[in-house]
Amino acid sequence: MKVQIDVDKLREDMIDYYGSATFVGSPFAMGDVIAMEEASPTQLIRRAEREGIDLQKYVVPGSEEPDDDDDEFDW
Repeated sequence: MKVQIDVDKLREDMIDYYGSATFVGSPFAMGDVIAMEEASPTQLIRRAEREGIDLQKYVVPGSEEPDDDDDEFDW
């Protein structure tokens, strides 16, 4: 199944996610914040997947396009 991801909302949440780490003593997290600001949509989605973020909550309602393999998502 192919879906559309709300990349703007994902970017905002990823910036918040990494930005919060800067306040608990991880100065290297600022580099992650900058990387999220500059990331392409594909890079952003891949990074979110690596961090274990549930991308289902970023699916744009009504954007689902069924295909032959409904058990997997093409982000």
